[in-house]
Amino acid sequence: MHRLGTLLAVMVVILAGLVLIPNDARAADPVVTFQSVASGSVSCSTTCGFGAITVSGTDTIVIMTTFFTGQSTSGAWVTGATLGGTTMTQLANYSLSGDGRYSQFYMFYLTNVAVGTPSGGVTVTTSLGSIFWIFSMESFSNVNTASPFAQTAVTATGTTQTTYSVTFPSTPGANGLLVDELAITCGTVCGGVPNAGTAGGSQTQRWSKFQSTEYGQGSTLPGGSTATM
Repeated sequence: MHRLGTLLAVMVVILAGLVLIPNDARAADPVVTFQSVASGSVSCSTTCGFGAITVSGTDTIVIMTTFFTGQSTSGAWVTGATLGGTTMTQLANYSLSGDGRYSQFYMFYLTNVAVGTPSGGVTVTTSLGSIFWIFSMESFSNVNTASPFAQTAVTATGTTQTTYSVTFPSTPGANGLLVDELAITCGTVCGGVPNAGTAGGSQTQRWSKFQSTEYGQGSTLPGGSTATM
């Protein structure tokens, strides 16, 4: 759950959540564990490098989130992503219109990433011209790499100041982990600069980034009886 700061007028908000499942086949009965994060912003076109992420632990997964705003029409503007030269799988793609522009939100992932820092980091290919992107790369361990997610990503979207939350159909159990990613864009009619979101009290914020009219943030929540972020 994220509560938004006061904004002047129209904005675009996308909140996406997913559930990571532990690798219960391992005798140690491990807990899905957050390991590291790298986030930032970059202006690029055609091929965009998002930098490096350090991976540790066993049964690993890296989840990459990115979004941007500025297109007058919707479309699948991102055509692929790689980590260390290996193709990542697209997990989510959402498009929302507000203030005369479309916000595009993408999530990709790759399992069984080798320990260390993959050479070349994350690279995204796009059909867009030069544009600013906000991105994050998060590394987790002890994941069921054959089937890492309890279900497809769930989302909450809107264009007003309020509290946004995502509720999952089922909980991941005590050893699972809930993950959410927040994207906010403030158009010209709302002052251009969005205020930060605030993660729910039981969540741990993992990253945040401002870039011009956009703001991104991510958090995690241990599994158990709670199924809402």
